[in-house]
Amino acid sequence: MKCPETVEQYTQRIMANAEGQDPIKVQSTTPKKLARLIKGIPPAQLRKRPAPEKWSVAEILAHLADVEIAVGWRMRSILRKSRHARSSLRPKCLGDRRPL
Repeated sequence: MKCPETVEQYTQRIMANAEGQDPIKVQSTTPKKLARLIKGIPPAQLRKRPAPEKWSVAEILAHLADVEIAVGWRMRSILRKSRHARSSLRPKCLGDRRPL
């Protein structure tokens, strides 16, 4: 199976979204922006997948919440100089990711 994009390509694509912006500000303003974007949308619509292999809005938001927890743990581990901070969360092929 051929990967749709490499980890490096994914990283470049994501980093381009915040290019020229303060990453801390982007991270701190994102929750309010997401809340504003989904305000008034019925929960059933948020859970509906656009296609069987695509994530729903609710699954994407749950994934973001999970990543926030994992990244926070990694940052605290790095600050404590923990050996475990270097454990990888990256899949070998980003196309192999499955919804939570």
